[in-house]
Amino acid sequence: MKKLLIIFTALLPFHALMINFLKCKIWVGENIMNIARFWKEFIIIGLTIWVLFNLYKRYKLNLNKALKNNYLVWTTLTFIIISFAYIFLPYFDVNLANILWFKYDVFFLLALIAWLYLVSARENFNLLLKTVFFSIALMIVIFLPIYLSGHIEIMTTLFWYSSEVSTYKANACTAFAQNVNGHARFQWTLGWPIRFSVFLTVFFFVYLGYILDYLKNKKSAINYSLYIGLPTLVYLVSIFYAYTKTSLLWFLLWAILFVLIAFRDKLKQIPKKIYLWWWALFIGALGSLVWIKRDLFLHIGSTLNRVENLEHSFHMWRYNPVWYGLWIAGPASVVEQRFWPENWFIQILLEQSFVWLAFFIWVLSIIWVYLWRIIKKRKDYLSVWIFVAFISLLIMANLTHAFEEAATSYTLFLLIWAFIARNLKFSKY
Repeated sequence: MKKLLIIFTALLPFHALMINFLKCKIWVGENIMNIARFWKEFIIIGLTIWVLFNLYKRYKLNLNKALKNNYLVWTTLTFIIISFAYIFLPYFDVNLANILWFKYDVFFLLALIAWLYLVSARENFNLLLKTVFFSIALMIVIFLPIYLSGHIEIMTTLFWYSSEVSTYKANACTAFAQNVNGHARFQWTLGWPIRFSVFLTVFFFVYLGYILDYLKNKKSAINYSLYIGLPTLVYLVSIFYAYTKTSLLWFLLWAILFVLIAFRDKLKQIPKKIYLWWWALFIGALGSLVWIKRDLFLHIGSTLNRVENLEHSFHMWRYNPVWYGLWIAGPASVVEQRFWPENWFIQILLEQSFVWLAFFIWVLSIIWVYLWRIIKKRKDYLSVWIFVAFISLLIMANLTHAFEEAATSYTLFLLIWAFIARNLKFSKY
């Protein structure tokens, strides 16, 4: 089980690359591809069945004992069961659109049942963290230099990416970079620049918590430069060339708050004039970068499009407040049409009504409370920055479809579930 979890965690960020190999290098048929795309979901289903089997052996279907004091699982189960009934029972139709809808809206919560009760997850938590960091480092070493070199066509030969620097097309070979206004937006091994930037933002925060705990008793400036300074620089370069305003601004906000809080005593000793000069240089440098790429960062069309989508979503909800229909919005909508509210919560509201949205927010609220309890209990950097990563995902979900990328949602919730199970008392088998 331990090896399966490690392999699963390590391969998730490379999903688009593996699919590209199957579809665009060895030309696997579409029927097989439709199954291969769900390899990660099959693993989660298998782990969930394994956990339920072990729970059954111990508790004999007595849910009160198996889920004692675990409001997180109770709420999540309710959301999953109702969503499952809504997807399949009224229509008796299991097709790709329905499966995609269930995958995007529900599946990362289904994983909770496996992660929270899987002993291997909580016992190997630190190893899972290191696996995530290793996968990210590997991708940076391989793909960032190729992108910065400007020879994007190399990716077609080496890694089977599409030869086009193009926008996303459903069921087509993935391009190495997305073309917007003549600029190639960096998207790593993931299928979309925004999904890449959300993934990197979330796990940079987790890394920051882990490494700060590691360095807290080490005073060497070299250690801080190597383990924090260099990764931060690489992160900023990667996010900058993905040209995503949401992730970049959100990271800068947290960075400023971290400096103000962590170094507040030392900052008080700095003369006011020097302090103001630092801020002026920082704002000037940031403003210059934004101005250089103003056609992307200040792209008014993108902002207006998001406002229009939210306005359209609101009118759709007023027209039909109960539920609008399956895969009417969000990632799964590419099967029939293409409508992106640019807001994950609005997407659930349109597809499943305010009742399902309330359950979803309830689940997230319980996670929030549990993580906050762990912060007060542990009082370390890791617990704080896992909480920050979770909050950051929720905030970005108001501006984009942040839960869409499996490498982000499955991995982050795997770590959160295991972290909660390690630090709070729940029923164990």
